[in-house]
Amino acid sequence: MAINLSNVNISIQDFQAVSSGVFNAGEVRLTSDHSIDKVNHHVGWFFSNNVPISHAEVLTIKDAFVRALSQSGVDRDSIAAVRRELGLAPDGLKDATLAQRSITPLSRQKIREILDRYARAINANVGEGTIRTDVELHARYSQQQRDDYAQTRRAANAALAQSRQVVF
Repeated sequence: MAINLSNVNISIQDFQAVSSGVFNAGEVRLTSDHSIDKVNHHVGWFFSNNVPISHAEVLTIKDAFVRALSQSGVDRDSIAAVRRELGLAPDGLKDATLAQRSITPLSRQKIREILDRYARAINANVGEGTIRTDVELHARYSQQQRDDYAQTRRAANAALAQSRQVVF
């Protein structure tokens, strides 16, 4: 089944689910008009991280993430900052340099960082507990374990960046 990129609508809960892992290595990809899943997320088998993601899909996922944040109570100025952070033109304006800035797929860790930053606003608007921060999700792990997971994630993501295949 082909995914209609103009019909994509992903919930904030789906972004929360895909970025709630211990490592949060890898990226996200569309599985349907209304769902995403992790891809290129293997931390011990770097050679398995070879799933290409089209530039159109990368842009669609990033736009869907920004839309989910906006619909979940993140304020306009913060949305503009997130758009810049993700390499998107502010307020959806046309931009001649968009392709160079936005080609990198949306990583699970970037989703996690942004959700953690705006968890309070989202939870106030959507409902308490909608977004559980990384600290809340992994409270049972020691700081040393979390640091080790982060180091492993960085290594996996660095290896992925070196071998990334982008399809235009």
